[in-house]
Amino acid sequence: MEEMSEKTGGKFFYAGDTLNSNELVDVFATLTTSDGDPTQQTIQLESLGFTVSGSGLFSGTVSIDKTIGNNTAFLILYKHSPPLTILVESPSGQKYNTFKPDPQGKSLTLNIPGTAETGKWTYNITNNGQTQTMSITVTSRAVSADVPPVTVKTHMNQQSSNGAQAMVVFAAVSQNGLPVILADVRATLESDAGDKQELDLLDNGAGADAFRNDGIYSRYFARMKSGKYNLKVRVQNGYGKARFSLKRRSGAMYIPGYVVDGKLELNPPKPSVGEEDLVADVGIFSRTAIGESFTVNLPPGVPSTKFPPNTITDLNAELVKDRVLLIWTAPGEDLDQGTASEYEIRYNEDPDLLRSNFSTAHLINSSNLLPNESGSSEQLSFTHTNGKMRNGTTLFFAVKAVDKDTLSSETSNLAQLTFGNGVNIVTSPSPVVCSVCVFVSALCVFSLQVAPITLIASHH
Repeated sequence: MEEMSEKTGGKFFYAGDTLNSNELVDVFATLTTSDGDPTQQTIQLESLGFTVSGSGLFSGTVSIDKTIGNNTAFLILYKHSPPLTILVESPSGQKYNTFKPDPQGKSLTLNIPGTAETGKWTYNITNNGQTQTMSITVTSRAVSADVPPVTVKTHMNQQSSNGAQAMVVFAAVSQNGLPVILADVRATLESDAGDKQELDLLDNGAGADAFRNDGIYSRYFARMKSGKYNLKVRVQNGYGKARFSLKRRSGAMYIPGYVVDGKLELNPPKPSVGEEDLVADVGIFSRTAIGESFTVNLPPGVPSTKFPPNTITDLNAELVKDRVLLIWTAPGEDLDQGTASEYEIRYNEDPDLLRSNFSTAHLINSSNLLPNESGSSEQLSFTHTNGKMRNGTTLFFAVKAVDKDTLSSETSNLAQLTFGNGVNIVTSPSPVVCSVCVFVSALCVFSLQVAPITLIASHH
């Protein structure tokens, strides 16, 4: 089937034979045809498999938001015999327990009449005493043809891998073309051998993610093992943090100033993100999306993969009073997974030297900086040790991360500081850290150099 899909340009989905994974239902829900109009599509809100024993109880919640509510249905599948009781309750307290049984298909279905209430719905399923696996799937449709629903699309950056390069998981969350940002997005990748990984996808402009707050969430799939994998993404806004982003901003970095013939020229101030750029009321919602299956075929004798920390792409430099402040997002032990072991931070007046011969640039003492978990914000504040600075002198900074196996990331993007008239940097007497005294009598600006496009091309 996989070969047939490749030759015909179709899609490949893998579904295991364990009922509690709910894979087969997810696949058929994904393959539902439509004319492309999102208001006519069935939206999957929840898809969970679970095992219960004795008279055990399984319960949960699912959110109906203001963009959906028509044709809302709860589907229960069971392995041996139907549950003893099933109770679904609306946000206002109305109870539903009349499920339509299908003994041959071992399923029960509840169709909510009319338009389902907006808010959190709860469900409680009581087992009948026999240990068995069950699953629940909740679907709905747009509340009207005039209100496009929040949708989620997910995929991998490639459909097969031999382990030479890490794969990337993508999930795009939007409504009618507007990116939905600050949502909680979690991907589950499960192989036919039962290997299961859960990844929190991020929209922070670091690691596998190219642009911050563009509604496209991503993460590296680094810890690969051989097998066929299926991909499921769950998106929630249970705490109401998510927002619509009304503007797609340019990927170019803001440059505060520049030097012409030794004279410092300032650009207009960077525009701030105002309330007009965001719509606060996205509402509480939940979505589940299925991506096309993929395969990993590692070379014989290689049980799993190993990668260095991911390249830092958001290094920024500022001058705060008399100290240089470097800020970046922490990479991981394996790309953006886990925690790196240490940082190597260097600077030079020649940016080409930093790119081509990083190890020969001036080293900044960062031995007291212990890396944080991947995705955390890192900061290093220090003073400089390099004599008097001329007007218009620019320093470039770069970082590499190193893991416990001494594997090193690629050189980060270059952050630069340009000094104006009267900036003097003198050697600090402190032997412990690379500390400096910086006396500013004129003006200092800083800017962030854009990383090479090859670092971000795969995002879209």
